Amino acid sequence: MPNKSSVFEVSTKAGISLVIGPAGNCLAIYDDALAFDRLGQIAITRASHVEPDQAGNWWADLAPVGGPRLGPHRRRSDALAAERTWLGCNLPLLETRATAASVEQSR
Repeated sequence: MPNKSSVFEVSTKAGISLVIGPAGNCLAIYDDALAFDRLGQIAITRASHVEPDQAGNWWADLAPVGGPRLGPHRRRSDALAAERTWLGCNLPLLETRATAASVEQSR
Protein backbone atom coordinates (compact mmCIF):
# COMPACT_ATOMS: atom_id res chain seq x y z
CA MET A 1 0.00 0.00 0.00
CA PRO A 2 1.42 3.44 -0.88
CA ASN A 3 2.37 5.75 1.94
CA LYS A 4 0.74 9.12 2.55
CA SER A 5 3.54 11.00 0.81
CA SER A 6 3.27 9.09 -2.48
CA VAL A 7 2.83 11.02 -5.69
CA PHE A 8 1.57 9.15 -8.75
CA GLU A 9 2.04 10.16 -12.36
CA VAL A 10 -0.24 8.86 -15.11
CA SER A 11 -0.47 9.76 -18.78
CA THR A 12 -3.59 9.98 -20.91
CA LYS A 13 -3.93 8.65 -24.44
CA ALA A 14 -3.47 12.24 -25.63
CA GLY A 15 -0.05 12.31 -23.92
CA ILE A 16 -1.12 14.58 -21.05
CA SER A 17 0.63 13.79 -17.77
CA LEU A 18 -1.41 14.02 -14.58
CA VAL A 19 0.34 14.07 -11.22
CA ILE A 20 -1.88 12.93 -8.38
CA GLY A 21 -0.88 13.78 -4.82
CA PRO A 22 -1.66 11.93 -1.59
CA ALA A 23 -4.77 14.04 -0.93
CA GLY A 24 -6.15 13.32 -4.40
CA ASN A 25 -5.15 16.70 -5.82
CA CYS A 26 -4.11 16.61 -9.45
CA LEU A 27 -1.59 18.79 -11.30
CA ALA A 28 -1.23 18.91 -15.06
CA ILE A 29 -0.16 21.21 -17.85
CA TYR A 30 -3.43 22.50 -19.26
CA ASP A 31 -4.39 21.15 -22.65
CA ASP A 32 -7.76 21.46 -24.40
CA ALA A 33 -7.49 17.76 -25.32
CA LEU A 34 -8.56 16.81 -21.78
CA ALA A 35 -11.91 17.83 -20.29
CA PHE A 36 -10.51 18.82 -16.91
CA ASP A 37 -13.96 19.75 -15.61
CA ARG A 38 -14.87 16.05 -15.77
CA LEU A 39 -12.25 15.33 -13.11
CA GLY A 40 -14.22 17.23 -10.47
CA GLN A 41 -13.74 20.66 -8.96
CA ILE A 42 -10.91 22.45 -10.76
CA ALA A 43 -8.70 25.44 -10.10
CA ILE A 44 -6.64 26.68 -13.03
CA THR A 45 -3.67 28.85 -12.14
CA ARG A 46 -0.87 30.37 -14.18
CA ALA A 47 2.45 28.57 -13.78
CA SER A 48 4.58 31.03 -15.73
CA HIS A 49 4.79 34.09 -17.90
CA VAL A 50 6.31 34.04 -21.39
CA GLU A 51 7.29 37.57 -22.36
CA PRO A 52 9.81 39.34 -24.60
CA ASP A 53 12.55 41.59 -23.31
CA GLN A 54 13.55 44.96 -24.81
CA ALA A 55 15.98 43.25 -27.19
CA GLY A 56 13.22 41.04 -28.63
CA ASN A 57 14.34 37.85 -26.90
CA TRP A 58 11.73 35.65 -25.24
CA TRP A 59 11.83 34.42 -21.64
CA ALA A 60 9.77 31.85 -19.76
CA ASP A 61 9.54 33.04 -16.16
CA LEU A 62 8.44 30.18 -13.90
CA ALA A 63 8.56 32.25 -10.69
CA PRO A 64 4.84 31.70 -9.98
CA VAL A 65 5.67 28.04 -9.19
CA GLY A 66 9.09 28.71 -7.68
CA GLY A 67 10.96 27.87 -10.86
CA PRO A 68 13.70 29.54 -12.89
CA ARG A 69 13.65 32.12 -15.66
CA LEU A 70 14.43 30.29 -18.90
CA GLY A 71 15.99 32.05 -21.85
CA PRO A 72 16.84 34.05 -23.77
CA HIS A 73 15.06 32.46 -26.75
CA ARG A 74 14.97 34.02 -30.21
CA ARG A 75 11.42 32.81 -30.85
CA ARG A 76 8.36 32.78 -28.60
CA SER A 77 7.65 29.18 -29.63
CA ASP A 78 11.08 28.16 -28.27
CA ALA A 79 10.32 29.84 -24.93
CA LEU A 80 6.94 28.07 -24.80
CA ALA A 81 8.62 24.73 -25.53
CA ALA A 82 11.19 25.33 -22.77
CA GLU A 83 8.38 26.25 -20.37
CA ARG A 84 6.42 23.09 -21.21
CA THR A 85 9.51 20.88 -20.87
CA TRP A 86 10.45 22.34 -17.48
CA LEU A 87 6.90 22.03 -16.15
CA GLY A 88 6.58 18.47 -17.45
CA CYS A 89 9.80 17.42 -15.74
CA ASN A 90 8.91 19.16 -12.47
CA LEU A 91 5.19 18.37 -11.96
CA PRO A 92 5.87 15.74 -9.25
CA LEU A 93 8.04 18.23 -7.32
CA LEU A 94 5.40 20.95 -7.70
CA GLU A 95 2.71 18.61 -6.32
CA THR A 96 4.96 17.77 -3.35
CA ARG A 97 5.44 21.49 -2.66
CA ALA A 98 1.69 22.15 -2.98
CA THR A 99 0.90 19.34 -0.54
CA ALA A 100 3.48 20.62 1.95
CA ALA A 101 2.08 24.16 1.70
CA SER A 102 -1.46 22.86 2.22
CA VAL A 103 -0.41 20.92 5.31
CA GLU A 104 1.40 23.97 6.69
CA GLN A 105 -1.67 26.21 6.15
CA SER A 106 -3.92 23.76 7.98
CA ARG A 107 -1.78 23.95 11.14
